[in-house]
Amino acid sequence: MDIPKYNHPPFVELDKLCKMLRISRTELENILSSPSDVRYKDPKTTAYKKDGSIRKIKCPLKELRSIQEKINNNIFKTGFYWPKYLFGSIPKKAALSNRDYVSCVSLHCRAKSICKIDISNFFDNVHISLVKSVFKNLCHFSDEVTDVLADLCCYNDFLVQGALTSSYLATLILWDKEPELVENLKKKGLVYTRLVDDITISSRISNYNFDIATKRVEVMLLEKDLPINKSKYEYNYLSIEPLTVHGLRVSFDKPKLPKHESSNIRASVKNLENLAQLDSARTKMWFRTDYNRCMGRVNKLARVKNQKHQALVERLKVIEPLPSINDIKYARLRLKNLEADYSTKKKTFNYKKRYYKLNQRIHLISKTYPDVAKKIRESLKEVPPDEKPI
Repeated sequence: MDIPKYNHPPFVELDKLCKMLRISRTELENILSSPSDVRYKDPKTTAYKKDGSIRKIKCPLKELRSIQEKINNNIFKTGFYWPKYLFGSIPKKAALSNRDYVSCVSLHCRAKSICKIDISNFFDNVHISLVKSVFKNLCHFSDEVTDVLADLCCYNDFLVQGALTSSYLATLILWDKEPELVENLKKKGLVYTRLVDDITISSRISNYNFDIATKRVEVMLLEKDLPINKSKYEYNYLSIEPLTVHGLRVSFDKPKLPKHESSNIRASVKNLENLAQLDSARTKMWFRTDYNRCMGRVNKLARVKNQKHQALVERLKVIEPLPSINDIKYARLRLKNLEADYSTKKKTFNYKKRYYKLNQRIHLISKTYPDVAKKIRESLKEVPPDEKPI
């Protein structure tokens, strides 16, 4: 049976947890004593779900964000064995394989019947008691450590999108029920995968009846007090329309993009080429945004091994964004800020983010102003972030 496992020695003493988090007991107590609304802030922009409703997202403040990053690095990214039916934000190094949505879809290739189940408001319904079960019963941490970690990872006693630890915990939350379900479905020739809150079950039998399979899933979710919205169940069977999972076609040995999406990607490259001909367009910020978005779409072709990927990349290289004088001003200002913060903030997540973001901007500047870029880069080498493992 494929079961999640925590392979590191468990945290039993709070002092050892504080050492891992690189904070004192007093600092930890101060964070724990503050209410959730003080630890988190609202994002700058509103995110919406597919149905048009607002997606609940909270952003942890800097100190809590740093703590959650250490929890991820020292527990979730290094200490776990992840079952082969789980996909999402699982680290490639920890899983020993790629666990993105394309890898997930590949397990359903050649399917003739597909059942899709979307767990309703998944994060908002994962109670802190389920989080504690992961730390206590799966990781075997002490009660004291379990309570502290659960508190640090939750917002008002529930998981929340935006917290750095949420996707890992959401993936593990069914740890004690899911393996048996997967094993039972496997005996019936069914393939089960979960990409965070998206469950997919497939069969290579045409017009397969998923009634028993869905009932087993419902029982598992109800045992965790996770809501079930049967109106969101989706059944697809092989017909004139190609079968898809997570937006990719599965009627082949390997996942493929729908034909219309491949055409749209090629059209977006052509459109960007036309925009690049406009006067000074390649130095504008809007062009950079469109370029990065287009390159991201083109790289989807590589992930599904589409033969047109490399040719489109070469076309984009010809119209790469170009720097402006404002980029030089920006780089010099950012360098000055990093130099001022180096002695006190070089170990922080925010400092690292600013450092590498400036590196990217210097790379852009070097295309037109190589001497200026070289001078800024030499100064930047004097203020590197502290990259020691945390």
